[in-house]
Amino acid sequence: MTDHDRSNIDSAGDLHALLNQVMNGTAQQRQLEELFEQLANDSSVVLDSVNHFEVGTALRESVNLNDSLTTIVSADRRLGRRNSTTERFRIGLIGAISALASVALAMIVGISLMLYDPAPPVAGKLVGLTADAKWAGKAYVPGDLILERMTATLDTGIASFELNGGAIVSIQGPSTIEATSGGETKLFHGLLHAVVPNRAIGYTVRTPDAEVVDHGTEFAVERGDEFGTRVVVKQGRVIGRMLTGSKLFYDLVAGQAMEFPPDAASPRELPNSLDMMPQFTMFEKARDGISRTRGIVRTASTPPSDLQTGQSRTDNFIMLIRERRNFQLETDLVIRQWDGPVTIPQGTKVDSYLLHFDPGPGSFASPVGAIDFHQPVLAVAVTTGDLQATDFLYDQSIARFPSENTRGLEKKDDLLEVSTDRKTLNFRITQGLPNALDQCRILVRSEDLGSVPFGAN
Repeated sequence: MTDHDRSNIDSAGDLHALLNQVMNGTAQQRQLEELFEQLANDSSVVLDSVNHFEVGTALRESVNLNDSLTTIVSADRRLGRRNSTTERFRIGLIGAISALASVALAMIVGISLMLYDPAPPVAGKLVGLTADAKWAGKAYVPGDLILERMTATLDTGIASFELNGGAIVSIQGPSTIEATSGGETKLFHGLLHAVVPNRAIGYTVRTPDAEVVDHGTEFAVERGDEFGTRVVVKQGRVIGRMLTGSKLFYDLVAGQAMEFPPDAASPRELPNSLDMMPQFTMFEKARDGISRTRGIVRTASTPPSDLQTGQSRTDNFIMLIRERRNFQLETDLVIRQWDGPVTIPQGTKVDSYLLHFDPGPGSFASPVGAIDFHQPVLAVAVTTGDLQATDFLYDQSIARFPSENTRGLEKKDDLLEVSTDRKTLNFRITQGLPNALDQCRILVRSEDLGSVPFGAN
């Protein structure tokens, strides 16, 4: 090797340039020989080389900490040298690089564990939404999971949640809640309604003023800055207490109501608890007979008066309208389903629902969803003829129905499926012109156990 060759790496800049050539695979055999000679004779070159390879590899590959080691080994193989002294040095160098890579990997793993922030557990899911519901911020649809510590604000309408603990919790806009857990909800403002089965006893509602613990009941909590927190019990029992001031517990039973003021003043019993009964009815209508919905289904708390094309638009949702409850058929009712005719005998008590889909030009959500009922589905009217024959189930004093012959569903385009236990209806409706409006009527056995047994042909 000439002195001129050796001078090529006399400076740090020359060394780094050569190391870059090694990493890029463009170094010549003469340059590799020169590098290994310098590595064997100068420990400072060893340290510089290791640092350069590690930094370069990190920049190029980000996570592949073995590339610097691979670079040295590949270059060494191309050189083809097997001098014993150099070989021992190379083995030591490779060991040093491996040790550094292991330390770097351990540091990356440690930092990753420190930065890892798992998603909070699920508190429940959204199971119902009225047609007039509007969210502030993120919009939720039935079936969406609700995470613990998640805050949701509803501007208008009613939203219903099924918590993991078993409670069914509904809010009416404007309201803001935090799903603290599957057994607790924070109500910052607005109106909350809860139906709590036995397995969910202990469900708790917290407000800025009070804590309300359920003992198997149906109750409502209202929160406002001007009056504080109001609690009304429809049935069962709850225990309430102030969060500040009085440490007393207040046992409230069906028909009782109490107000917990925001200024730490003593709670007072409200004499007119019946004033809130219409609100219980409103929440009941929003979910009456329905266990849960999924997809873009929304319920109508008040049946629309005009169902003609373009009069009750359902942009980005499908409307489920409750028609009749516990209606006793005066004659046999034959429904011509796609899979064959079904006869519901005279005297059977039914609940009826109308599924109404009338999207406008700006509707883009896929019309897919499912409805879970408390009782089994007896039949589904899908043809225009059967819809017209059963329109008597709608409130005739307000109803105006579509006149099109394409009012029903189209077998070749749409899909309806009833579950094995007949309590779930799954559907997919094709959206398109000229048959944009689609309807079907769902007949469900009433919860009245005195109904005549159902039979089908």
